Amino acid sequence: MRAPAWVPVVSFLVSLGAFVLVRAATRGLPWWLSVGLAVVAMLVAGRLAAVAAADVLVRLRRRAQARGSVNRS
Repeated sequence: MRAPAWVPVVSFLVSLGAFVLVRAATRGLPWWLSVGLAVVAMLVAGRLAAVAAADVLVRLRRRAQARGSVNRS
């Protein structure tokens, strides 16, 4: 099963938002530590967003099949 085109886009936007938020929140730290924490947060947030999007897709497909809709793939 291939993910729709919007899943990587959402994952990227969540990753970018996490990077910016963590970078802004850690301004007082040395730059290398701030960037390192932001990169870790970016990777974790991107993965969580991809997993959440896949979960939403599965739930939507199950709901559509329960209603008897035709499954387009």
